[in-house]
Amino acid sequence: MMFMKKFFLLLALALSLCAQAETIEGTWRYHPVFVGENAANLIDTEQQVYLYGNGYLSKLDKSTSELVTLTKITGLSDVVIGNVYYNYAKHLLVVAYTNSNIDLVYDDGRIVNVSDIHDAIISGSKIINDVTFAGDLIYVATDFGYAVINEPQARIVEYRDYATPLTTAARIGDRLIIGRGNALYGTLDSREKLSDFSSLGVAAQRVVPIDDNTFFAIGSANLARVAFDSDDLACSSSVLVSAAPISVQPTPTGWIVNFRTYYVTTDAQGDNKSGNQTVNKALVSSAPNGDGTLWLVDANGIHKNGESTYFTPNGWRSACPTFWIDYDKMAGKFYITSFADNAVVGSWSTVGNLGPRTICVFTYDGTLWRNETPSALANVASPGQMWTAPWSDKGDYYISQRASNTFYHVQDGQVAQSLTASDYRPTFDHDAAGNLWIVSSRENTNETVKVLPADKVTAATDVSNSDLKTISVPGVKMTQAGNSFKRQDFVVERKNGVFAATSGEYERGICFWRMPDGLDGAAQSVLVKQFVKPSGAVVDWQQIYVTSLAADSTGHIWVGTSKGLFFLDSNNAFNETVNVQTQEVNNGDSPYSMAINRVHVDDQNRKWIGTNDYGLFVLSPDGNEVLAHFTAGNSGLPADNIYDVHCVGTSAFVTTALGIAEFNMQPSAPVVDYAAVSASPTLLYPDFTGYVTISGLERGSYVKITNRKGEVVKELTADGEAAYWDACDDRGERPATGVYYIYAAPGAEQCPAQPQLQVKIIK
Repeated sequence: MMFMKKFFLLLALALSLCAQAETIEGTWRYHPVFVGENAANLIDTEQQVYLYGNGYLSKLDKSTSELVTLTKITGLSDVVIGNVYYNYAKHLLVVAYTNSNIDLVYDDGRIVNVSDIHDAIISGSKIINDVTFAGDLIYVATDFGYAVINEPQARIVEYRDYATPLTTAARIGDRLIIGRGNALYGTLDSREKLSDFSSLGVAAQRVVPIDDNTFFAIGSANLARVAFDSDDLACSSSVLVSAAPISVQPTPTGWIVNFRTYYVTTDAQGDNKSGNQTVNKALVSSAPNGDGTLWLVDANGIHKNGESTYFTPNGWRSACPTFWIDYDKMAGKFYITSFADNAVVGSWSTVGNLGPRTICVFTYDGTLWRNETPSALANVASPGQMWTAPWSDKGDYYISQRASNTFYHVQDGQVAQSLTASDYRPTFDHDAAGNLWIVSSRENTNETVKVLPADKVTAATDVSNSDLKTISVPGVKMTQAGNSFKRQDFVVERKNGVFAATSGEYERGICFWRMPDGLDGAAQSVLVKQFVKPSGAVVDWQQIYVTSLAADSTGHIWVGTSKGLFFLDSNNAFNETVNVQTQEVNNGDSPYSMAINRVHVDDQNRKWIGTNDYGLFVLSPDGNEVLAHFTAGNSGLPADNIYDVHCVGTSAFVTTALGIAEFNMQPSAPVVDYAAVSASPTLLYPDFTGYVTISGLERGSYVKITNRKGEVVKELTADGEAAYWDACDDRGERPATGVYYIYAAPGAEQCPAQPQLQVKIIK
């Protein structure tokens, strides 16, 4: 029977979360996003080719063919790049960041930071809108006016705060040209005030200098050549192309103008425009001080014109932003899937304007990224959650459509079955017996939960909707009409056999249930909708969203919400009073008081907490200590808005609003509680062909399986945090029907007297 429960919080934990008795150390790396057809800039130079796009800057060394991604980890001063500009005379790339910081990146590898604009105290915006060059000077147009950097001195030598955005600032001979709105203005004398500038009568936003008397003017819908008629500001303008170019660059013989599907060329004076030369979603470049080779970037990567060798950044290669992470233990690779509608972490318009909302599946095996999106799903919209089958060696996983009730079983890279869940937004997890649970939360259905039995989970054939068993758990349903796409989550706490689900909506809270009589019995469920803070204040679900659920090896369920973090003992979830543990803090260095997007528990029972704006926290296994707090400012995170995090061994993968980062931890002393190891599945039917996964181990752990007589059937060594038993003896044969015992320890000499687990085989 459904009934209301109240959460009463325990007293604040005695140990301060700011304590750092143990720390997590390691190295970071970025995994770049490469979508060649969306590249923002390609710059060919004498020694290398620079590629900027999708927020990442890469450099191809022509002499060695080495392609590297330039990041804060490799020497840049900041993270989020707004645009790049190249000075061919100085062999210098100017990197302008969205926070107004500037790096001068020289071809010889030197990087000089110019932080004057970033550090300036200005009441308004300091966004950098354009950069042009004149001798030793770099003109920087900003939202407040402009600044001039002396390149040899690497400092600002002129600074004009007009409290007005300028779209460009450039020196043409003795004239200073600026852009405001969709018009250009110039001055020969004073530049103290905006009123010192006179209109040129040219509609454009950006300027590319040609020489001391001419320049290209880039408008919203055209490219023009502008020439001054005399030494004053009188000028004439002629439209070259009735379209706005992506870039205008010098070449050995003149200029090249990119429009992505075609390009045109001019002579050195900007005259004698060629006809359109077609390219397929590419940008082209040819260094003016080079050998005349034309370089291109397109969907396949960077390459020389006419050659088939491509240089491609090793990373995510889709316009769909990254989001969900899972790990295939048998294949030894991470799965990263695409972003879906999610009103908690941000609307699609703010995080996903890179491309269509379609299902994208990429893998990373520690060396190479691969696009493994099944062909049948390549154009399927509204990506949802992914779940990999941990005991399968056939590459099995399930992936859902977030805006429908459809989910897919993928095996060996192809869709084996298309199945129907209860309703919208199906999410997955498995129980200790290996049954796959599919939970939905949409209103107007009583079939919120379905189960695919273990013997059907990895079957390649003969699986259909009729194999899905319906479990009635009314508390999982949403109450609001419509489909607002909050972050639904679902987790199985396997130690005590407790299920927990949330729709992510206000007024819903968490639904807990268990199956005391197995899959053929009824679910015992409870919907918990409010709790009381230590101060006595009542917090209910009209005030917060539940955003993430995670179970650890001690039987605790960790709950991330839009207003903080707490955890509870799953054994107490059905008591009249459910005690929740948390820590109330007033400072800003605790995830217990922050908006949480994701909670992940690693193989050492540490908690990785991804926040909505404050980076990534790592908590000790008991949650009492902050072992690390990573931000974009102090680590290799590209952003502080964390979507998902997943740890395997000493590697942690993190997806963020600006892409993917990986943290490689230095190995620490073992802290595994071998009494808390788990196995899945624990009931093996005659047609079982997969592996039993023994989880919660340290790499190199010893595992022994015996029969009832104590005779050893198999000995294993853990690969990472798990060991995998093929349910056969040393001869490769399936043992007789019966119960088999599993012992786990750091080494054979420490093997316990009593088994930690047991598995039943039906032959």
